[in-house]
Amino acid sequence: MICPNCKNENPENLTHCQICGYSLIEEKNKNDNNFVYAGFWRRFFALIIDNISISLISLPLLFLEIFKITGFIFGWFLLNYFYFSLFESSKKKATIGKMALGIIVTDINGEKISFKRASARYFLKFLSASILFIGFIIAAFTSKKQALHDIIAETLVLKK
Repeated sequence: MICPNCKNENPENLTHCQICGYSLIEEKNKNDNNFVYAGFWRRFFALIIDNISISLISLPLLFLEIFKITGFIFGWFLLNYFYFSLFESSKKKATIGKMALGIIVTDINGEKISFKRASARYFLKFLSASILFIGFIIAAFTSKKQALHDIIAETLVLKK
């Protein structure tokens, strides 16, 4: 293992650098993440629950003034955007559907994502959907179960 402090090469079994004494334990933990990635079907069913949740919220809003002004489709788009971006960047790291199925969205280190990253991930889903939803389908075949939007946004969907 290479020490991030002095760049010295150390045997894997050491807990501290031979040269500078820097603790290598945290570096080993960063490199040895034992993530359990959420598979395609778990993510798919979470999306179904999320769409039901959004529908239950949006249908009553159809009668409110904001939807009359902005139009239902634009209002629905805004609701979707804020629903996914706010929930996934929250402390829970998950939408209602993801919480129900025990999965979370994180960065590649397993940490909470920012609203900016969650927003980018949301808009990148349009790219994933653009060619016959292949960007979503690849999550079934990648080693980290990442869809195209996850790869580009550098996010993971993990079992909690």
